[in-house]
Amino acid sequence: MIMVNMHTAKSTLSQLVEEALMGEDVVIARNGKPVARLVAFIPVDTSKLRPIGLGCTGVPLIDNSEFELLSATNPDVYEENPNDPLNE
Repeated sequence: MIMVNMHTAKSTLSQLVEEALMGEDVVIARNGKPVARLVAFIPVDTSKLRPIGLGCTGVPLIDNSEFELLSATNPDVYEENPNDPLNE
């Protein structure tokens, strides 16, 4: 672990970044007290992340064949109802 004060960190930032890239922890201090840590950035492979909300409840997703089965079983459900107040 490398600890440097704020002034040294400003003047040697490039060197400190190289140290962080090599795996070294760089701690930046103000008045001898640690205030920040400089570490290497590790990119994340976003192709392996799951989109939020899909399948998180364990409920299986319904495919179109199940919708077709419903409409074929009871087509009257989908017909327009003349007594429906929303049709006025």
